[in-house]
Amino acid sequence: ASEQPTAPSPRDVDDPNRKTLSPARAILASMKLLRLLSATLAAFLLAISLPCQVVPATPPAVATKPAVAIEQPLLWRIELPTPSYLYGTIHLPDERVTTLPKVVTEAIDSCGALFTEVPMELDKMMGVAQAAMLPNGTKLVDLIGEELYERMETYVESRGQRMVMFDRVKPWVATTQLMVVDMLPQMATKQPLDLKLYTDAKKAGKITGGLETVESQLAVFEDLNLEEQRSMLIATLSQLEKEAAEGKNPTEELLLVYLRGDEAALDKMVNDYPLGDAELSEKLKTRLLGGRNVGMVDRIVEQLQRHPERGSFFAVGAAHYGGELGIVKLLRDRGYRVTRLELDPREGAQKVEAEAIEGEITRRQQEIEALRARRAKFLQSR
Repeated sequence: ASEQPTAPSPRDVDDPNRKTLSPARAILASMKLLRLLSATLAAFLLAISLPCQVVPATPPAVATKPAVAIEQPLLWRIELPTPSYLYGTIHLPDERVTTLPKVVTEAIDSCGALFTEVPMELDKMMGVAQAAMLPNGTKLVDLIGEELYERMETYVESRGQRMVMFDRVKPWVATTQLMVVDMLPQMATKQPLDLKLYTDAKKAGKITGGLETVESQLAVFEDLNLEEQRSMLIATLSQLEKEAAEGKNPTEELLLVYLRGDEAALDKMVNDYPLGDAELSEKLKTRLLGGRNVGMVDRIVEQLQRHPERGSFFAVGAAHYGGELGIVKLLRDRGYRVTRLELDPREGAQKVEAEAIEGEITRRQQEIEALRARRAKFLQSR
């Protein structure tokens, strides 16, 4: 298993009057830091799967949704004497996503190793946070100009948030934060799917790791010049403003496509989403998907060849699997037999029954509310 980094210990040398934290308070402080860094990494993961995993605007309401809602998982088996698996993820903490079907949990249990896009260790997440920041003395407004900054501020405040969270980050980071501005509080308290898979695997004693390095993923955006970063920010902000004006909830639309396991619809979302002008959009899509897919397949094949006896579970963003340059096609081109798996029919029947029960609960709750309203009206008339 990968080595578990030690959480930073509290230091009080800067202030002689500061009291030393008790062990319990030190643990709590470390947990808060980890949650914050988890949110940062989750936002970053959303960015590197940008074309198909945009999460702007209002987070989906899940109170009336069934706990198990995946109609068909994006799960493939690599047919070997000891099988390995590919799983398409979405970097969100929604319960409908993190509640895994039995066919997925059985696949994970059968494997001795689990790999996500990057190794989700504390030191790696801290590296993302550090790379996101502007140099001391420089603010976002200095780089993007007051007009764009004020336009962005108007949108952020319309979402109930404050621009102070954007002031010290690079323009491309501001773009990623803007897309998830409503989700960041939730990400700070709940684990996104990828992080949950990773931490659960570590607890189970499995080998864990990443198919890429954080540095290589950061390079996708760090290599953009300032004008390209501004173009990406403007395109994203324009899309968010348009969707907000139309009353759309793209988060829910994305989730429903994912839960259906609809590869074609996901591929369309990848190709349709604007990332800047035409040239920049094409450049980013090539970097975000095509080029990275080849590298991830190299790492997958390496694991399959070096450890054929243990079985590995590879969990990366759903956008990476479809199309001619997708991971599934690239593995088949290398001679591997890859089969998509479906839900056990019994599990599907259980899901239908759960949805029916949930619908009945909702109906009865509505009846109760109507009765309460009638009672209140009656009491007022007395």
